[in-house]
Amino acid sequence: MDISEYTGYDLLDIDVDGIDLDILKTMTFYPKWILAECNLKTQLGIPAYLESLGYELKGMTSRNRFYEKKN
Repeated sequence: MDISEYTGYDLLDIDVDGIDLDILKTMTFYPKWILAECNLKTQLGIPAYLESLGYELKGMTSRNRFYEKKN
């Protein structure tokens, strides 16, 4: 099965040191929850991008942010 055909994902934990935003922009599915590292310079656009897709910040640590998809 191609990953783009599967819609049952509930959580995506993304941490690929610098290309996180590039990967998020290629996604064709939108899980209920996304955990993303947002502390590197290349990751600073992640919060605005996820919010533009309808995600809301639910919690954070010094490095990571936890988002929930709103319906």
